[in-house]
Amino acid sequence: MKSLIISLLICICTSSVFGQAGYEASMLELEQKIFSEENDSVRNELCLKKFNLSLTNFNAQRSFFEMKRVNDNLISNISQKNNFLWNASLVSKLKGDFEYANIYFDQYLEATNDSNTNCLILGLLIKNENDTSILNAFEKQFPQDSALACLNCLNAVKDFKMKRKGAYVKVSYLFPGLGTMMTGDFYNGFGSILTVCGSGVGMYYLISNNMYYGSAIWGYLLFWRFYTGNVRLAKTKVNNLEQKKKAKLADDCQQQIKALLKNNQIDFRLNK
Repeated sequence: MKSLIISLLICICTSSVFGQAGYEASMLELEQKIFSEENDSVRNELCLKKFNLSLTNFNAQRSFFEMKRVNDNLISNISQKNNFLWNASLVSKLKGDFEYANIYFDQYLEATNDSNTNCLILGLLIKNENDTSILNAFEKQFPQDSALACLNCLNAVKDFKMKRKGAYVKVSYLFPGLGTMMTGDFYNGFGSILTVCGSGVGMYYLISNNMYYGSAIWGYLLFWRFYTGNVRLAKTKVNNLEQKKKAKLADDCQQQIKALLKNNQIDFRLNK
């Protein structure tokens, strides 16, 4: 039994190693042909083959590099060109270069007028990384499929701003510490209230005992710093709360997108 398990492990590992070696050998062979080829069209065809081959290895970094070597204007076959534009859009999206993704996707749309669900999903995911106006313009091009309604969360995340955000800070100016408590940080907020109020009582005690100099020093060194420090704390807490809510909204949106992609898988289109 032990020898059988060892044999299976060896078989799996060696097949993986040989498969990778075969892939690298094919990539090297194509690179040698590209290097020695003088005809631009033939060289471009070889670059396209190398790009398509790189897609089978699921390495976005390498595929992105090979993609930039291909001149889509030199691809004469319409089907191959459309597949390249689609793949280039997807690779650029995976690589995180949304400028390239946007350019190639627009070229793909112009060439194909594709309006299927997979295309709309990819388009929304790419356009979402650009200006909001670009995303809105893209959405207006197509009748919104009910299956894509959940992707409205992309706009909701991009445009999210916490309601009554300024009220928290204004309350802190009037009642130091209350704004911080309203953000959910009860202990820091309550501590701020006690500190500022205690400092105010101390100043009042000094003034009532004609200790004006001590009161002025206390007010300058302690009260004002406690007061302004509390306001800054409230602003920080409000910003953190806003980011937390936005992150929660973004996470919920990602879960919706994953569920949508599970039923509408977006994949590379390799030439047969």
